[in-house]
Amino acid sequence: MNHSRNDAGAPATDAPESLDWRTADRTLDLRRLLTSDEVASILAVDRRTLLAIRARGELAAVKLGATRNARVRFRPGDVAAFIERSRRIGPEDDAG
Repeated sequence: MNHSRNDAGAPATDAPESLDWRTADRTLDLRRLLTSDEVASILAVDRRTLLAIRARGELAAVKLGATRNARVRFRPGDVAAFIERSRRIGPEDDAG
């Protein structure tokens, strides 16, 4: 059993480096679910805009719990795929 730790003090894993998705200013660990606040920050939008993106079905979310007030999390891979799809928008579609 491997009990070693990485440079950040977290348990070391044998997971491939491909589990990281890099943005301009951060690396997303694809093994951890992201909160709405984290995703809104990554996308540089407010929570209301993120909710609209989710409601349109453009970004999948993971619902944790069965109640109406269940927490929602996002898989980093889904966020990365959304960003990649968004990059394909032409200048005529650019509102900002």
